[in-house]
Amino acid sequence: MTLVGLEPSKVYDNHNVNANGEVLDKAGASSIVAAHAQELVKQGKAGQKINTDIMMMRVGFQTDEESWTGTANGFGTESGTEGHFVDIPAFTTKAEPKAPSDSDLNTGNKGDVVAPSNPVADSPSRIYIKQLIDQCKANVDGENTPDCFWSGYIYSSPTQLTDPTGAPFLTVKKDDKGYYVEPLLPADKTGEHKIALLDQNGDLAGWTAVNIAAKPAAPPTSANKASDVKTDPKAAANGGELASTGASVAVVVIAGVASLVAAAGALVLRRHRA
Repeated sequence: MTLVGLEPSKVYDNHNVNANGEVLDKAGASSIVAAHAQELVKQGKAGQKINTDIMMMRVGFQTDEESWTGTANGFGTESGTEGHFVDIPAFTTKAEPKAPSDSDLNTGNKGDVVAPSNPVADSPSRIYIKQLIDQCKANVDGENTPDCFWSGYIYSSPTQLTDPTGAPFLTVKKDDKGYYVEPLLPADKTGEHKIALLDQNGDLAGWTAVNIAAKPAAPPTSANKASDVKTDPKAAANGGELASTGASVAVVVIAGVASLVAAAGALVLRRHRA
């Protein structure tokens, strides 16, 4: 399960418990807030904002064989449903890795990263990784283990790479050739560039040089094939210009519809990923 919206470099755990040593439930948290509020009122500071340090990190599930009854927090026991909670062990988030500068990429830290020989702009490109640290390798090889997420940057001015769904991280995967990540190469990055990969700890795993080709133009539709455009005899006699047949308008409309469909598909994928 992926958690989103967490702050970097912060400890997440269960703390500030009640008198019985139990993790605070909503009633307990409300009691602490109420106690703070009463104290502020006594001091004549009503209306002042306070920072109450309460954190509860729990995960649970609810079963309902017939219909979703729903509760305030989506869990609990109601109308035959039963909720189960487990405390999440404490963990510390890491800050998003900082990209090394172009001058930091040298033969000493090139690593064993292999890029495809014919990458294309505005397309996913499978980049193979020969060496993984044990933790990442175990995650990728295991059946029910967490994913291993890396970061990628393209140079000379480092630009963060996304995966094909638009997520700002690269999931390490495996095929019959080995381990790889598959970033989406930016549409405006053609020619010679460098791509650097940072592992899940933010350390430089390696980099590779790439020569990115421009994405081929879409093949012509039947609306704008040369065989479908007729020459106006009068125009031909005056310099060979073609008569207007309305084909150019049709091409614009078709391209516009295709762009809308592509944009809608990307939105669905990104929402599904989130």
